[in-house]
Amino acid sequence: MVDKWKISALWFAWLLFWPAILWVSYHFYFINLQGNITDIALFTFFIIVVAFFPLTINSVPIFFINGISIAVFLAFGLFVEIIVTLIAVLFVILKVGIKRKVIYRIPLNMLLFSAGSLLAASVYQLLGGTYAQSQYQSYTEMIAIIVYAVIIVAFNHLFSYLVRRFFYRQSARFFDRGLKWELFSFLLVIPTGFALYILYEAIGIRALLFIGIPYISISVILKLLYSYKEINYYLKRTGDIGHRLARRLEEREVYDVFLREIKSVLPYDTAYIYLVSKDEAMKLVTFSHNDLMEASEALSPDMKETFSKKTMEMKLPLVYQSEKDWKNEDIQIFPSHTQSVLSMPIQYEKEVIGVFTCISTKEKEYESMHVRIADILSNYLGVAIENAKNYEVTKTRSERDALTKLFNYRYMENVMKHKIEASYSTDTGNEFSLLLVDLDHFKLINDSYGHEAGNEVLCQISNLLTAHIDANGIVGRYGGEEFMILLLNTKSNEAINIGETVRKTIEATPFSIQNHLLPAKKPLTIQVTASIGVSSFPYHGLIVSDLVRHADRALYIGAKKKGRNRVAFLSHDTEENVF
Repeated sequence: MVDKWKISALWFAWLLFWPAILWVSYHFYFINLQGNITDIALFTFFIIVVAFFPLTINSVPIFFINGISIAVFLAFGLFVEIIVTLIAVLFVILKVGIKRKVIYRIPLNMLLFSAGSLLAASVYQLLGGTYAQSQYQSYTEMIAIIVYAVIIVAFNHLFSYLVRRFFYRQSARFFDRGLKWELFSFLLVIPTGFALYILYEAIGIRALLFIGIPYISISVILKLLYSYKEINYYLKRTGDIGHRLARRLEEREVYDVFLREIKSVLPYDTAYIYLVSKDEAMKLVTFSHNDLMEASEALSPDMKETFSKKTMEMKLPLVYQSEKDWKNEDIQIFPSHTQSVLSMPIQYEKEVIGVFTCISTKEKEYESMHVRIADILSNYLGVAIENAKNYEVTKTRSERDALTKLFNYRYMENVMKHKIEASYSTDTGNEFSLLLVDLDHFKLINDSYGHEAGNEVLCQISNLLTAHIDANGIVGRYGGEEFMILLLNTKSNEAINIGETVRKTIEATPFSIQNHLLPAKKPLTIQVTASIGVSSFPYHGLIVSDLVRHADRALYIGAKKKGRNRVAFLSHDTEENVF
C-alpha cells in the first residue's frame, strides 16, 4: 500500500511539472505539425499496437516503443513525441483496467515518460543534434541520436527503480533482469526505429507498411523469447525445489524449505500448508506471513482463511485474481487487503493428502503458468511429506523401545555423546547426570504373575518416570527391568535429590496388573521398589562408557548390596558411597 502523503505529493508534482514540460517542449524545441496531422495519427496508431506487447518484469511493464518514439521525435519534434508516447501508454493502461484507488499510476507514467523525453532531447541538442533530413550522414548527428536513445532507456529504468524502491517500498535491485531485457531490446528496436525514420523521410507514411510489420514482429518475438526464458527459469527452479525437498528427512524441515523456496516461483505475502486426514479433517501444520514462518499454534483466529477448505472440497486448484472474484462468497480473508489467491491440493498417488495456499496483496499475481508450476510443486511436496512420515516411523522404531515406547540405549548414548562434544566448545552448562533405575525383585513378579504382568509393570513405570521427569530430562529403557534417566544441565547433588524423589514415588505408587497365570486373569495391585545409581559428567569420566559404568557400579555396589530401595552415588576412584 502506498502512503497517502506520497500520492498527494505525486499529484502535486504532476500539476506543477507536467504542464511546464509540455509548454517548454512546445516553445523551445523543434516542432513539425503543419500538414502532418494524418501522419502523426498513423504513427500514434502504430505505437499503440506495439505497446500492446509489453514484457512485465518485477511487476514493471517494458514497452518496445522507444524505436518509434525516436522516429517521431526526429520527424515531428519533442512535443509530438511526448503526446504520442503518452497516448499509447495511457491507452494500454485503460485497456488493462485501472481502479480508482490506483489511478495515481496515470500521472506517475505521464511524469516518467515526459521527463525522460525532455532530458534526452536537451542532451541531444547539447551534443549538436539537429532536425535536418541528412542528419544520419553526420557522425555528430549519429552520436547525438544514439545518446538520446540511451538516455531514454537509462532514465526510464532509473525512474522505475526509484519508484519501486521509495514510492512502493519494494525490495528492488538496479541491475536486475529488467535492465538486461531493456538493453537487449535496445540493440534490436532502436536501429529498426531509426530505419523507420530514414525510410519515412524518403517515401513518407508508406514507410509504416515496410517497417511496421517487421517492427511488430520484433516486439512479438521478444515477448515470446522472454516467455520461453521465464518458463525455462521456472521449470529449473521448480526442479531445484523438488531436489531440495527430496533431501529433507524431517517433516518440519520439509514444510519450512517448501515455503521458503517457492517464493521465487510463487510470490506470496501469506501462505498456509494443511494436512488432510482420511476422514478429510484439515489440520494446519504451518504458515508464513511476511517472510516469518510459524507453527500452527501461533496462528490467531483473525489470521485464518477459508480458501483452503474450498480447495479441499473441490479437490481442484482455486485461483482468484482480485477481491471482486470472491466478495459475494462466504470466505474469511487474511490479510484483509488480499487480492490474488492460489490454492492447490497436495497429492500423493492420486490421493489428496493436504492443501497449500498462497495469498498476495497484488491483483493478478498468479497466471496460468503459476498454476502449472504449483501443480508440479504439489506433487513434489506430497512425495516429500510421505517420505518424511516414513522416515519418522523408521526413526521412531530405531530410537524407541517397542514395549515401553521410551528411548532405547542407542538414542540415549547419542544424546550423551553430543552433550560431551558440545562441552569442548563452551565453558558453561556442561554438567549432566545419569540415573540407572533397576526394579527390585522383578523376577519374582514374572514368576508369580507371568511375564505379561511384568510387562504391564514396566509400561506403568515408564509412564510414571516420563511424567515425573517431564522436561527436566530424558527417560529411556536400558534393558530388562532397568531404565535410564538423563538429566541435562544437572549437577550431582541435584541428581541425587531427583533420584531420591523418583525412588519414593515408585515405592508409594500401587501398580495394577493381571495375574496371567490364572485362567480368569484375576486383577490385583502390587508394590514395587527400585534401586538407583547416579553418575555425573565430568566427575565420573569424559566418555559415555565411563558414565554408564560408574552409574552401574553405584547401582549394584551402593544400592543393591546395601539392601536395595535406595539411591547411590560412588566416588570415581573408590567404592565408597559419597552421600
